[in-house]
Amino acid sequence: MKKADNELAHYDRTCQRLRLAVADRLPPTVDPEQVVTAYAYWVCTNGSKQGADWEETLREYADIACRRAADESEVERREVALLRRYPSGRRTPVGA
Repeated sequence: MKKADNELAHYDRTCQRLRLAVADRLPPTVDPEQVVTAYAYWVCTNGSKQGADWEETLREYADIACRRAADESEVERREVALLRRYPSGRRTPVGA
């Protein structure tokens, strides 16, 4: 098997494991595939190809991904609340 084939297989395995690691842990507004795609690369480049180091790296990045997704979801929720409170062109809240 060529090196590129091995690397692609490793990336695919990492994606599968990340999907399982973040399942049911992400806010409902977050697309799990975007998280998997974003973090699989980092797991592959920062963890050894197999063994305990790779497993630990995968868990760490899954935790980071879930924390960041939750933080971003909260920021987005607050922004939407502010936009609803202060529609375009208004300097005071609606109802004030």
